[in-house]
Amino acid sequence: MPRSITITAAMAIVLSLHLAAPRLHAAEQSADLLLTDVAGTVHRPMEEKGVQAVALVFITPDCPIANFYQPTLRELGAKFVTSGVPIYLVHSDPDVTAEDAEEHIAKFKIDLPVILDHDQSIARRVGATVTPEAFIVDLNGKTLYQGRIDNFYEALGRKRRAATEHDFHDALAAVADGKTVATPHTNALGCKIPFATNSQRSPVSK
Repeated sequence: MPRSITITAAMAIVLSLHLAAPRLHAAEQSADLLLTDVAGTVHRPMEEKGVQAVALVFITPDCPIANFYQPTLRELGAKFVTSGVPIYLVHSDPDVTAEDAEEHIAKFKIDLPVILDHDQSIARRVGATVTPEAFIVDLNGKTLYQGRIDNFYEALGRKRRAATEHDFHDALAAVADGKTVATPHTNALGCKIPFATNSQRSPVSK
């Protein structure tokens, strides 16, 4: 076999493996989604029977906008508990201890699983930057929805009398019904997640 043909074939194999690697990696990453709650229990939602996607909502104890939505999140959790799209609340501020999270749970009567993301790997993985920010991720690691819970906040310091668009609810309902999310991305507005390069939390929109 001519040497040029051998080299071409080898390059084709390498290129094929290179292109396939991200898809394999995404599948592996989705399958090993481990969520550790405030009690130290490890959840593997992607491996649970009947689960077709996982919803993550990033929160912090001292963000007024995130706290405002706790009753809404409680209602959504109750409504979609058997939908195949479980909802988890995630603390990605490394300064939030398990005790802080427990106090927050008691104060706001939170009954959804609360996850500690001290190494911020979950936030970085989905691209979360503010609280509250909601995500729905399918079993292949694809983000089906990212953004706000609803449009009650027009802007920082400016609210509507009532929300007119319920984006997170509609996205959960669509995924639960096996449908495509009509609006897969909206702009979340709230408080910055304090990553290593961002030591102070302040309200932002994105």
